[in-house]
Amino acid sequence: MGHPEIDNRTPFAFSALFLADEEGRPVVVSILKATYEIGPGGALALASEQRPIDFNGLHHGEPGESSYRFEPET
Repeated sequence: MGHPEIDNRTPFAFSALFLADEEGRPVVVSILKATYEIGPGGALALASEQRPIDFNGLHHGEPGESSYRFEPET
């Protein structure tokens, strides 16, 4: 049996993790990411370009030899 398809009707990045709990029961974990811009005076506004969910993260240099610039989003 395949995983259900989720219809994301938001402007935000979305992903679902299909996992199992300690007793083997299926669990769906929803991840929703909204990107905002900070404007003059600290005003928040929804960014025109929404950044995708990044499961790998981004290092400052070589992975394993440098710290994360952006941590994985899981």
